[in-house]
Amino acid sequence: MQKELKDLDDERVRFRAKFEELGCRDNYHGYPETTILLVDICRLDTMQQVIDHQWFVFGKRFESLNLQPGDVIEFDALVVPYSKGYVNFREYVDQQKTDYKLSRPTKIVKVEKGESNFVNLVKK
Repeated sequence: MQKELKDLDDERVRFRAKFEELGCRDNYHGYPETTILLVDICRLDTMQQVIDHQWFVFGKRFESLNLQPGDVIEFDALVVPYSKGYVNFREYVDQQKTDYKLSRPTKIVKVEKGESNFVNLVKK
């Protein structure tokens, strides 16, 4: 699925996803920060699944939607590369590779229940 995101590198695209749950992590200052898990993320124009899950910071835009598990949302996001993998400079081990993720979600809206047969499209 990451190949589809590689083709969209540095583009802002419209996506549709399902809200799964809220979580918590420490931010880079060490303070707890609420996060949101979105699953079955699809491009809106093709309805092709590009990522199985993605965590975002639970900011004011997400909070204003009053989401319940299973709710479907649409949003624009920027596709950006990031490095992942193991690195040990002392042992000269570099197993990093480039992967892609969604960043900076904007124009977040909840999709009404009648507007979406989203679950049926994702399972195909």
